[in-house]
Amino acid sequence: MKRILCTLLTVVLIFSLCACGNSKPEDTSDAMYQIGINALRAADDYIAGNLTGEEAYEKIDEYYEQAKAQEEKDLEELKTDTLFDTIYENDSHISIYISLLSYRVMNAMYGSGAMSEVSEVRNNLADQLGKD
Repeated sequence: MKRILCTLLTVVLIFSLCACGNSKPEDTSDAMYQIGINALRAADDYIAGNLTGEEAYEKIDEYYEQAKAQEEKDLEELKTDTLFDTIYENDSHISIYISLLSYRVMNAMYGSGAMSEVSEVRNNLADQLGKD
């Protein structure tokens, strides 16, 4: 009985450690991480058909405005002109992907772009956020 319990606890421990792999990247501010997660959720809702193109575009565009403001805060905090090679380097990448996501949703909404392009940028944003 002790062996079974020990084995079961070991399996639970291994699975709980595997779940810890999806965490915020080190070179990302908490605020930008949350903005990126929000944009990712909006993209997922759009791809799943839970949001119209207009609703998704409005949400993602608002997150892009928040991302730009966060980048400005980062720059002021660090007293630098660029975030590259800083503790918030990934914030720039997240902001760029949110901008691209907004653009791709708009293109898909008006028929000049494919949903696969939205999915591709969504996946790139997820990679920057450390999400699968």
